[in-house]
Amino acid sequence: MPANPAVVQSRRRKRRDREAAQQAKVIDTRAQGRRAEIERAGRFVFPEVRNMVAAADRRYTVEEFWTLPEEMTDGCELIDGRLVKKHVWDGEGKGMTPPMYNHARIVGRVDRHIGGFSDQRSLGEVLYKPAIMVGANQERMRKPDLALFVGEPPVAAEAIYYLVPAFAIEIISPNNTAADMFNKVEEYLAAGVRLVWQLFPERRSVIAFAPDQAAVFRPGDTITAEPVLPGFACPVTDLFPPPPAR
Repeated sequence: MPANPAVVQSRRRKRRDREAAQQAKVIDTRAQGRRAEIERAGRFVFPEVRNMVAAADRRYTVEEFWTLPEEMTDGCELIDGRLVKKHVWDGEGKGMTPPMYNHARIVGRVDRHIGGFSDQRSLGEVLYKPAIMVGANQERMRKPDLALFVGEPPVAAEAIYYLVPAFAIEIISPNNTAADMFNKVEEYLAAGVRLVWQLFPERRSVIAFAPDQAAVFRPGDTITAEPVLPGFACPVTDLFPPPPAR
């Protein structure tokens, strides 16, 4: 008995629909894969960011570091000739994450306390992520989250490259290792920095380093900034946002 033409046509139409749906699914999966790949390697999309990848893959001298465009060095330090991202945040490609937000709030609080105290007494100026040459031969560039420079800035523009702050402040982020953070302290102090703070957001604590001593300040303590800011004192908890309500 010959097949009903209407039934045959219906079956063919359904088969075509299934094939089209399957093909659309494959295309969508590939598109999602491409989008994910672009998000992960978005640096290849734009010419200026392609340059950033090339920059990260080669070694630079300090002199060359100063000549690089800001978009290549923003958020990076120069370590043994390579550009190294200072803070790495999980999910940062999607926007501001809670750790990033908390970090920014701590920066603001410390700046208000240290910057406000020094401004009122004309003791110096707080700068955000200044590049500082460190190392035995000044072959590295570090960028503390905040730094206090005392005295008048030099007249000669070249001298600015060699400025060393009196006070460097680092806020520890999840990607920082203990070895790296203590190396930074040694480099800062060897370069002439007189006081280094390391703030630990999760513990809401601070370690203060001077050339001849170190001290830990915990919640409930009052922290000072001797010998850089005589008379400065504030509760450690004032440097951190209030903990989230439970």
